[in-house]
Amino acid sequence: MTLNASETADISGCMVNGADVQGLASVSAVFCDSLEVLQAARERGLKSEARILTMSPALALSGLDNVEYLEARVPTDVMRWVHGSLNDFAAAVVSAARSEPCLAEHALLAGQTAMLINPWMLKAACLTENDFREPRAVLLVDEASPSYSASFSAPWQTLLAGAQKLLVERFPVTPTCERSARGESDVSFLNRLAVAGPDRALYRLLLAFWRAMPCGLGKGEIIVTKENELVKETAVQLGLRGYRLSEISVNRISAEQLNEEKRLTFRQVLEPILRKRFSRLLTPKAEENLTDIFFDRLFSAVGRQCSWKSFWSAKFSGQTCRRPSAILTNFPTAEVFEPLRSIAERERCLVAAFQHGVDREMAWAVDQKEIVLENVLSDVLFTYNEASRNVALRNRFATNCKNVAAVGMPRDYFRVGRSRIAAEAPPILFVSTLLYRSYNQLRFEERSDLDKARDEIQLIEEVLDRLPHRVGYKPYPALRFPDPDPVIAAALKAGSVEVLGGHVDLRYMLNRHRVLVSTRATSTIGWCVMSKRPFVFIDTGDYFRIQPNMRDAFIEGTFFFDATCPTWRSDLRHFLSRPLQDIEEEWRAKEEGHAKLVERCFTVPVPGAGQRAARMISDYIEPNLTARLPA
Repeated sequence: MTLNASETADISGCMVNGADVQGLASVSAVFCDSLEVLQAARERGLKSEARILTMSPALALSGLDNVEYLEARVPTDVMRWVHGSLNDFAAAVVSAARSEPCLAEHALLAGQTAMLINPWMLKAACLTENDFREPRAVLLVDEASPSYSASFSAPWQTLLAGAQKLLVERFPVTPTCERSARGESDVSFLNRLAVAGPDRALYRLLLAFWRAMPCGLGKGEIIVTKENELVKETAVQLGLRGYRLSEISVNRISAEQLNEEKRLTFRQVLEPILRKRFSRLLTPKAEENLTDIFFDRLFSAVGRQCSWKSFWSAKFSGQTCRRPSAILTNFPTAEVFEPLRSIAERERCLVAAFQHGVDREMAWAVDQKEIVLENVLSDVLFTYNEASRNVALRNRFATNCKNVAAVGMPRDYFRVGRSRIAAEAPPILFVSTLLYRSYNQLRFEERSDLDKARDEIQLIEEVLDRLPHRVGYKPYPALRFPDPDPVIAAALKAGSVEVLGGHVDLRYMLNRHRVLVSTRATSTIGWCVMSKRPFVFIDTGDYFRIQPNMRDAFIEGTFFFDATCPTWRSDLRHFLSRPLQDIEEEWRAKEEGHAKLVERCFTVPVPGAGQRAARMISDYIEPNLTARLPA
């Protein structure tokens, strides 16, 4: 069994969560991912010569003695194998679960859980036999700390369960406020309206309107379970057609208890598959612990899935307001939607999924996460473009969903570059896509977080800070470690660079700058391309490199720099040092290539994706419930 983070347990005479000064003084190495936590631990008695085992780029680049970066223990070829085998691993788990009648209804959930355990497998691969035998301390950020984030929850205590000499200490810290996905924003109402348009406000108004109306009104009920821009745009169009709109939160539900027989069957069926995979990388004790962690997660998820089955049965039985006609979502997880599928099919309710974001169309490695794509558990999927549609149609797990329609991007993308450039803003904006994988992020890049941090610092120092123009540096908003980011520190130190928008959504910034620069084939690139600003794209040549079949389109439709070329930094510096008018003039000559890039990799070129999706959904619902949705 594994230890919960909140439990206090006695392990070989050491107190988890209750060590005294002598305890910290006795350890030879500590797992720590915060400079502030490390300082506090030393004040409690941790010796200066103790080794610091860390995942944090801030600690790794701090210049302190005795710091060991843990991901350096995992070879690059292992990273490649983990990523390259994801689909086959998930498929083996799904197939095994389906072969057992009492587990078949949970098969896709088991496969998704198998996919999501892989970030922790890579952390477990960082552990050695000595970490289980010798005195070790795990130094954690106290969950009571202000602005605490679940992304700060290091896995070491759980992965090291049963270690002979392990103690755990928690320290209150003040996490950095330099960026946040949900921080305060200074975006004006007019700027928000210019980009988001009226759909967001209209969506909320329609929800409020239908909540106030008797439940018998409306053509049929449309339930939204998880929204994005395209879901909201479609829902607004359906609401204006007379459909009743409502929302269901899928974030929390109490879990039913699984009986011991089902637990045992899960272990008998799936454990050999897990052990075969884990044993290639892990020490025997780490393998045992990770196997327990997987089943703990799976049993909790199956318990919640059973609760969702009861919820959906009640929803369609007439015990609630009315039976739904369609359910809209942008991320149908197996926990919520696997029990819904058979019920919705019986009740002729359409489950419509919407593309979660841009990347699968162009990124080299995204196709290894097929089991979490939207059409695994939906009747129809609405994508932004034909390239994404083709990815969905190839999905081996989407056996029940071959209705995939490319309807285009939501209107936000078409509005993003409309407003005038702000004279006071830096003319060049570097849009960072540096998202650390940290502990839980489902990214298996060949390069570690530390490697990526070093790369971006080098780009700031050797390119951005040597330009004759002012440069804005827009950090990626997600926070993965509590300490200030050394990359942002390098940008703040640079004389020509100004850090901008740590708490602002990128879409509200792009209209202020003349030239955009970014890297990696991620969803961020969609906003840059659709802004129609001169766009410099740096192809990293790693996990997020452009697919070979898309490369020519990017070369023709952007200012393309290949980061595998030895001189790319000096070439980029030379290019961006040119007069901005010259860059803009050259960009105008790329207009045709840019338009082709947009249509091939990003969107149907005409706005109105929500209208097109709503029309298809309405065509399914209105004539008769047995009609087929147009492909």
